[in-house]
Order: sequence, then C-alpha cells, then structure tokens
Amino acid sequence: AAVTPLFNMETGTIARVAHKPDGGFDLTTLEVVFYTDLTTGAHLRKWTNPYTGETLDVTHGPLGPGVLSYGPDGSRRAPRRELGGAIIEGTTKVGPAVVVGDDAWVRLDNTSKVTQKDSTGRPFLVNDWLIFHGSAAEIADPRRPFAAATSQLQEINGWSRWMNMGERTGNITSRAIGAK
Repeated sequence: AAVTPLFNMETGTIARVAHKPDGGFDLTTLEVVFYTDLTTGAHLRKWTNPYTGETLDVTHGPLGPGVLSYGPDGSRRAPRRELGGAIIEGTTKVGPAVVVGDDAWVRLDNTSKVTQKDSTGRPFLVNDWLIFHGSAAEIADPRRPFAAATSQLQEINGWSRWMNMGERTGNITSRAIGAK
C-alpha cells in the first residue's frame, strides 16, 4: 500500500517512577502531542483530511496522567482498564533487557484495544514497539536518580477519532526517536 504522509507530531511525556519495597514500581505518565505541518513545521489547529476532503479541528488533549504498576520482573500488575472515558484491553510486555558491554537495551511491546464508552464506532487499535537504550553502569548505580536513555518507537494504530474517518479502513503508521 502507498504511504501518505499526513502530518508530523511533536510529543512530550512526563514520567515519574515510584519504586516499591518488593522491587516493582509504579509509572505515572502524562503525554502531550502537537501535530505539525509537513512543510512548515507550524502547529496545526486545522487539518484537511486528504481522504475525505474535510477540514477538521486538530484536537488532542493531554493523555493522562495514568498510572501503571509493574512487578520486579517487569510484568504489568492490574493493568489499567479505563482512562478518560475509554475502556482499554490489551497486553504489554517489557524486556528482558539485553546487555552488551556497557550498552543496555529494553523492549516494550504493547497491543491494546481502546473503546469509547459513549461510542458504538470502531475501537481504536494500538500496536507500539519501543526500544530504550542506555548505559548499563548508569542503570545499575543506585546513587543515580535516573539514567540517561534514548528511545525508538514504531507503531501501527487505527485512525484517531478526531480524524473523522468513520468506517474507512486503514491505519496510521508512526516512527519516532527520543531521549531523556
């Protein structure tokens, strides 16, 4: 299938990790996304859908804050089932870590189905694959409040609700790099 670039995205996530006595942790996140014009990079407030011709308001409020709880082995405990009026079903797998010398990589694979409580429309499907990279020595040092890291994301998701795609088949494919 032909790829049709639609817009760019500038994304920021604030994350807080709270360590638990059993070695697990809670992860609280808040994400903000700004959609930008492909040519100018300007923040989009209106967007013309190339498939429908409709000009739409670009609406994407903050996602979260949400709390995920993980066990000492990286497995998710009591997964979040509801967020902002949506029912979430799915699986997230973290790790295992791969360490070569001082390089450490951790995978996170997420597959979710998000259904709006107030909607009879098609569920929003999310498939995220992330790889985090950092220094094994920094990660293992208990005196460090955090370790520097880079990330790579690939995802294939359903149409975002704000795009007003109705029953049109298709997906959004994204890729991203980041650092903290």
